[in-house]
Amino acid sequence: MRLKSVETLRALMNQEAVSIGSLAASSGCSKGFISHLLAGRRRSCTAALAARISSALGVPVTVLFEISKPVPADAVRILGPYRRIQRRE
Repeated sequence: MRLKSVETLRALMNQEAVSIGSLAASSGCSKGFISHLLAGRRRSCTAALAARISSALGVPVTVLFEISKPVPADAVRILGPYRRIQRRE
């Protein structure tokens, strides 16, 4: 899946007061990967990771990512409901 907009990702992180570290931890990837997304050095990831990042920010996956390949039927469960991570104090 391909990130639609670095600006949207950054804005959602700011809006939800989510740090790079907390987004990485809640989505199961490295801080470096999130940093690369924010810097535009990386633009794509797996459907599962895209779903976890979107879920952590409390938005549907289609807000942040374009589906570049057909999604397998068993991935529908992954792309389903989302939940927000805890805001940092």
